[in-house]
Amino acid sequence: MFVGIDLTHLPHRNLGAAVSRALTLLGFNEFDHVVVGNHDAAYLNDLDIAIGRNQLASHLELTGDGCLWTGLEAYLKERPIGEFTIHNRFRQFHFATPLSGMCAGSTFVKTDVFIGEIGWMKALVSGAPSDSKYKAVYRNMLLMSVFLEVCWPAGDGDGDEFFRYALNYRDGLSARRFRRVHASQQDGRPKRMMIQEARVTSDPNDIPLILFDGEGDWRDIDSFEKLHHLLQGSRFRYGSFLPAIFQNFRASLQKSNMRLPDIAELDYSVRQSDSA
Repeated sequence: MFVGIDLTHLPHRNLGAAVSRALTLLGFNEFDHVVVGNHDAAYLNDLDIAIGRNQLASHLELTGDGCLWTGLEAYLKERPIGEFTIHNRFRQFHFATPLSGMCAGSTFVKTDVFIGEIGWMKALVSGAPSDSKYKAVYRNMLLMSVFLEVCWPAGDGDGDEFFRYALNYRDGLSARRFRRVHASQQDGRPKRMMIQEARVTSDPNDIPLILFDGEGDWRDIDSFEKLHHLLQGSRFRYGSFLPAIFQNFRASLQKSNMRLPDIAELDYSVRQSDSA
């Protein structure tokens, strides 16, 4: 990616100017946007900007059945941004913003543009608070483990149907309804089929309300330490899932070659507050 150009870190003092230049190059000057990622660092590894999907679709003048990603690719080819890459699976694209006049030499900063719900991404895709020992990726991985493991039966089904949450870092939280089906003859493993999906929320302040007895807002879980602490308190509605949640969390860390946080080196076979 970005062959033949000199990528560099972005000094925080130049953040505003770099954002303005990036949006101008894209033709997104009038877009609502927010800078996400670790934007408070003295030097940024890359420039992360979140924009709204609906506003982008309107800007691209898509018809009802128009493909956002096809339209975006055609649009970006006409913009003076040079090389770019679209990752529609992750709902983002990348290019390099020139820093001429801001930094010495002919340098660029890698720029990532995320597409979804701006308010949601402002919380979920931003860095951890300055008083946290752990990067936001730890918070997000633990939150993902919670929503991957929590499930509940469908009250109006036949006993073979159940719900699970689906957390998306761009758009929000959904609830998916599944039906258990017969195991395949090949591997004998039980199967499930999704039969319905509905958006629950795109407001990050709703996450604590869903998980912790209807109290709190995003600031109560915006760091790994805060979320980890609340999960073990009596307010967590799904305490019986804690062993599975932390097993999932450990497995995710191992898969990503990340170290287990010190405060997570505990036995979660029971709720810690219950075993004190």
